[in-house]
Amino acid sequence: MPRRHLAALLALVAGTVSLTACSVPLAWGGGPAGIYLVAADGSGLARLSDVPAQPDWSPDGDRLAFADADGIVVIDADSTGRVRVAEAVRPGPPAWSPDGDRLAFVDPDALLLRIVAVDGSGEITRPMLERDPGDEVAAIAVDAPPTWSPDGRRLAYVSWDGNGDEVYAVATGGETAAPIQLSEIPIGNAVLPLDEPPGQRLAVANAAAPSWAPDGERLAFVRFPEARGATGGLYLVDPDGTGQERLTEVEPLAGVDWSENGHKLLFAARRDGEEDVYALSPRGFGPLENLTLTHSGRSLDPAWSPDGRQIAFASDGDIWLMRADGSNKRPLVATELRDHSPVWSPDGTRIAFVAEQAIG
Repeated sequence: MPRRHLAALLALVAGTVSLTACSVPLAWGGGPAGIYLVAADGSGLARLSDVPAQPDWSPDGDRLAFADADGIVVIDADSTGRVRVAEAVRPGPPAWSPDGDRLAFVDPDALLLRIVAVDGSGEITRPMLERDPGDEVAAIAVDAPPTWSPDGRRLAYVSWDGNGDEVYAVATGGETAAPIQLSEIPIGNAVLPLDEPPGQRLAVANAAAPSWAPDGERLAFVRFPEARGATGGLYLVDPDGTGQERLTEVEPLAGVDWSENGHKLLFAARRDGEEDVYALSPRGFGPLENLTLTHSGRSLDPAWSPDGRQIAFASDGDIWLMRADGSNKRPLVATELRDHSPVWSPDGTRIAFVAEQAIG
């Protein structure tokens, strides 16, 4: 048994895990891979699905949606019901609309954004690119879901247009409208030519993981360098594609999570060989904060609680909690699998996460 699991088991036998001023029961479980649900106090660990896929909560907290190899599935949080709302071949993860009536996802075969009514009453599609790629092969990024604007009128997503990955936005209602490109390669970055296929080019820094501010006034996104000397980091941009600015040269490992009031951005990043959770003001107030500096092990997938008082994150295959200032770190879930990608329920009482077989 791994040493971290043995320590957790001994704590479980004792009844609770004691941590400074707080004691939280530790959920312990083995079992197969899938989507799991646990109460925020560590009780009631249950498996909802046998598919280890990134879930998304409905706004009312009653259901979760996820993608499997055949389409999009909605399951009740109490496991009483399950329905397939769309068929597709290995689609990207779905995202609920703010009103809870629709789900949006990327269909890689059709090269489309699909927006389906959860009650089965209809579907609309949106093009992924602002121009016809012609003879180019458009490779669509599907490892992250599209993200809805807070008013539900636009979707932001990432698409490759033959040169590199960039952030786009498209309207979700009315007449079909061409998407607009929101991000652009920073000045001073070039585009590298490739030998194969002829005429193709590769951006030296690709955009990823757009995330709307709670007021819808700005989007955060990540840019990953693909060549020596390229400019990466965490960026902000206005919804019309203007005002792009880099907040920090630190490159988040995945997406960013806005606090409910929009005052902080939360993300994981690798610096000096260590993977930690960081917080940063999007308004430039205060320094970059390393919230897991004193925590041993890798710290990934941070997520704010709805009230902004706690953060869930993954660390060395388990799910942990800490306060918003990085204090009072404590394990919440330890399974025999690799637990990651925690997602809070809208009321903050439960956390869904993915458990899958560890690699290596």
